[in-house]
Amino acid sequence: MQSQPPVIKPEPPPDKIIEIKSQGPQTRCYICGNPEIVSLCHHCGRPMCNSHTPAAERNTWLWEREFAELELPRDTTPGEMGIHCQDCAHKIWSRTFFVSGVTALILGLSLVIPTRDLPSLALVIALGCALNLGIVGFMHSRKIRLAPVKHPLPLLPTFGSPRVSETLRGKIDPKYPQGSGRSFVKYLSSDGTLTVSAGFSHADRERLEHYRRKFGAQAAGMVDFHAGFAALKGPAHLLWTQTDIKTPVGGTIIPLTGRLDQQPYFGNAPESKQREWRISQHYDLPAAAELGDFPLGVVPHLAQGGSQRVLRLEVQWAVPHFPGSNLKIDHIQSLVLHIPHNWQEVESAMNMHVIGEDESGGRKVTWQGVALTAEDLILQRHIFPLRFESPIDPIMPIRGEVKIAFKGSISGIQGVDLFYPLGQKIDGISSRVDTVISAEFELSLERIPLQHVRIVPDPQKDQNRQATVTFEDVAPDFATVATLTNALDDQEFEVEMVRQNPPRPIERVTGTSYHWEIAGRHYLGVLPVTYTLDISGESSNPESEHPAKACTRVRLRVAGQYSHSPQKWPVKGKNVDLSLEQQIVEVWDSLYQLVQNTMKSIKTT
Repeated sequence: MQSQPPVIKPEPPPDKIIEIKSQGPQTRCYICGNPEIVSLCHHCGRPMCNSHTPAAERNTWLWEREFAELELPRDTTPGEMGIHCQDCAHKIWSRTFFVSGVTALILGLSLVIPTRDLPSLALVIALGCALNLGIVGFMHSRKIRLAPVKHPLPLLPTFGSPRVSETLRGKIDPKYPQGSGRSFVKYLSSDGTLTVSAGFSHADRERLEHYRRKFGAQAAGMVDFHAGFAALKGPAHLLWTQTDIKTPVGGTIIPLTGRLDQQPYFGNAPESKQREWRISQHYDLPAAAELGDFPLGVVPHLAQGGSQRVLRLEVQWAVPHFPGSNLKIDHIQSLVLHIPHNWQEVESAMNMHVIGEDESGGRKVTWQGVALTAEDLILQRHIFPLRFESPIDPIMPIRGEVKIAFKGSISGIQGVDLFYPLGQKIDGISSRVDTVISAEFELSLERIPLQHVRIVPDPQKDQNRQATVTFEDVAPDFATVATLTNALDDQEFEVEMVRQNPPRPIERVTGTSYHWEIAGRHYLGVLPVTYTLDISGESSNPESEHPAKACTRVRLRVAGQYSHSPQKWPVKGKNVDLSLEQQIVEVWDSLYQLVQNTMKSIKTT
């Protein structure tokens, strides 16, 4: 009896991982989704693009303008006809039509009744009832109203530029951080504000009187008004918290409404300074709460020489990336440094600064509106040096706050469009969107580098460390450099510069000579350690008669400042405590091992 071969069951496919990412709401046409909005429904605020905006209807003997008798401009925007979506569309019978209908009915009855012709009288009455039922049915099917609805009073104030202001706040932990990067800054809060300013005019007061006569409103306090809409542009990753007016429509369209009793200009004794109306909408930024490394830091240095009288504050930043964000650094808004009481007077300081008193009676130095150079933008840092009259006491900690201004928003808001209360878009008004990232700091000078620089490898201290490493059969081409920079980034070695000299052909053999330079930083908490990789070598062409041999040479150099403090701190990923000088050497060892492993993997593949 032959045994049956075993049945091999296919392995089930691996589970698919579905990642759900939240998307911020965006103002789009409610019919086709087009983000180019030109109008809103003046009832519900639904947005519409140019293709789906209904054509303006003219006043006829049959239909009446919805906002007639309110002295709104008829021939120009916004006109007297409101814009409607498909659900809110309606018409209003003209009073001329009613007067004509009633006159015709009375005339018909006056001609028939004297004749006492009962059949004719019955026919006129029957025709009147049938006409009435037909009109009612037609009005119901076409959403036609007998009389205008009492809408809020439409006002046409003069608007200023809307502004979106967002803030992200953090605090530098005074304790020495565990690990590297900018994780030593603690996230505190993030929020934003939409501000719209407007100014009422005398025409708005006159419109109130017309509104009272039409709808019978007696007091201004009983009247609601509608000044238009503000619509956000771009994806809005936000959560509304406090509002001065109605809840935003769809999360992105804000009705600009209010009560006249809250506007002094519409009282009995209006003054010119009371014409302004300011609307503020506050919101939180939930995406910022999931921020990893805080994008702002401050690193103090005690400069070498100068009898320990020069303090250098290095403000560092990184442009944060959130879903839909569009941030671009603009300038350093302010830096405030509180000087310890036992320090002497400031002898000199670069950039525009002001020396004054703080809330405790001590001294403080303030810089405001500091422009950034091209080098600052490349290196993502700016240095503030201060020179004091006497040596600095490192025992006292320094504290202060730095604020950096960015153009754009964290939430993804790209701008704000304004619309009239009847739904038409207001042209010619630009909006402003900016963000301020700030960090409070309190740092100890005992833990910062002081007058000593450690360079690795050092000819005297690091005789067992090889400065240049050679890798056979590896060409120093673009692919090799790209693989190496990716590996550096994965191990928290920030790459600030990659520079290549023009490749040169090698004489007598077929090949190309390359030379690259990679430079960047690695952080020991708040302390930056710079590194340089000098890469050179040749590539080969195996199809040539005399090919060059592929070879890559990498020269490693690490530099960092340190103090002769006996205190030691833990090393990330290792169960050991080392001094600052030892940790700088440890950075070189880690970089050397990273280059070795990366080059071997390139050679293998």
